[in-house]
Amino acid sequence: FGASILGRVTLLAGDARATLEYLDGLAADIGQGLYPEVDEAAVCALAAAITQEDSVALDRWIELALADETGFRRVTARARRAFAQAERAAKEGDLDLAISLLGESAESFRQSVRVVFGETLARRRRSELLLRRNGVGDHEAAQAELAAILPYWRKAKAAWYLGQLERWATDLGLVFSVEAPAAEVSPTRTRTHLTAREREVAALVATGLSNKEIAEKLVISERTAEGHVEHILGKLQFRSRSQIAAWQTGGDPAHPAS
Repeated sequence: FGASILGRVTLLAGDARATLEYLDGLAADIGQGLYPEVDEAAVCALAAAITQEDSVALDRWIELALADETGFRRVTARARRAFAQAERAAKEGDLDLAISLLGESAESFRQSVRVVFGETLARRRRSELLLRRNGVGDHEAAQAELAAILPYWRKAKAAWYLGQLERWATDLGLVFSVEAPAAEVSPTRTRTHLTAREREVAALVATGLSNKEIAEKLVISERTAEGHVEHILGKLQFRSRSQIAAWQTGGDPAHPAS
């Protein structure tokens, strides 16, 4: 357990090599279902291997993170596995699948109150792959991921990590604001944030359709529909489909009707 803390701290400090060294002793515990922090530690190791461009370590940690003896009942175990599956997909050149899986990983980590760094790492990696894919709307979606990351670290007054995020964002060509922009603190979200297709998807979400039903309605793949919903959640800084529905119908996204 102590190794997981050291792994997280060293990665927060920007020392990816030390992260891999500290977490090496934790490898045997990854699939045992011990603590959410262990799941987050596996993602820290994956992120460190990516930063170090260490393909051997990355392959090893992908396999370790996919191992599971718990049936991934815990939400953070699902987050850990989704992150590893995303990296495997990225290595195979399937960026669409990788981006979708990282969205799942971020959302699963978000549901846990005990680990917050895992969500940040998933969103950072998703931003990187969105920019690598460089499709229509991908830059805006990557910017939305950054916007979703910043509030927690601003509230925590984590100046050292905000500095690291600023350097990372600048290197990627993303806009980093030290202060929270008005859109981040205002409860009002305008429809101009969304593309025409995303507004169409938001309207269908508001009617209660599932991703599969939206895909059938718009004659697109279910994976594409999932991606649109993730983009909408990121751009509007919402955490649930019910918030999209409340926003779409003019209600209060902060207190959507159940």
